[in-house]
Amino acid sequence: MSSAEAKCLGCQEIVLQRTERTEDNPEGEVSYFPPVVSRHLPKWRIYLPSESRSVLEEIYKSLDSASLRLPMMGARTLVDLFMVDKVKDIGGFERKLHELEKAGYISSKNQDVLLAPLI
Repeated sequence: MSSAEAKCLGCQEIVLQRTERTEDNPEGEVSYFPPVVSRHLPKWRIYLPSESRSVLEEIYKSLDSASLRLPMMGARTLVDLFMVDKVKDIGGFERKLHELEKAGYISSKNQDVLLAPLI
């Protein structure tokens, strides 16, 4: 196993590159810290209610650990928290989206995007 430190020429951030080699994989498996998908939390998060802010921060932490499913589940939870705040807990996801559109919080196109089936 070897590690190297590199400075990004674009953003000047320092990244640790770790290469783990085995007999089965002599070229090695490379990982980076912070991960490539690492993102900075948005500044506007301070305006969110504390529960929503907490969920958003957890979403970003799961992205930093290279999780793929957890951020999507967190985003769905964040949308659901918003819906319950605006139109109350009136039923399922689709019904709440419909009520959000009716109340003018989202457009018809936004509703279609949020209702899109997962492939």
